[in-house]
Amino acid sequence: MAEMIQAILQEQMKANLAKNEAALSTHFTAILEQQFAEMIEQIRSEIAEQYEGWLSILDDKIDIGHLKNRLNEVELLSVNQS
Repeated sequence: MAEMIQAILQEQMKANLAKNEAALSTHFTAILEQQFAEMIEQIRSEIAEQYEGWLSILDDKIDIGHLKNRLNEVELLSVNQS
């Protein structure tokens, strides 16, 4: 009788352990996914800030109008050579 009760209790413990493991795994996965999403958003934000900074520096140093005119000249030359 004691062996039967022990066997039943062991099965219940295994079932509870499996259930708890699944719940913890799901919870842990959700936490990790949230942290990764936050990290990715932070990285994207930092990259965007750096990119905007670089563009600002380039705008200050390069005459965009001159580059556009030069690009048009190169395009016209390539069309005329075709």
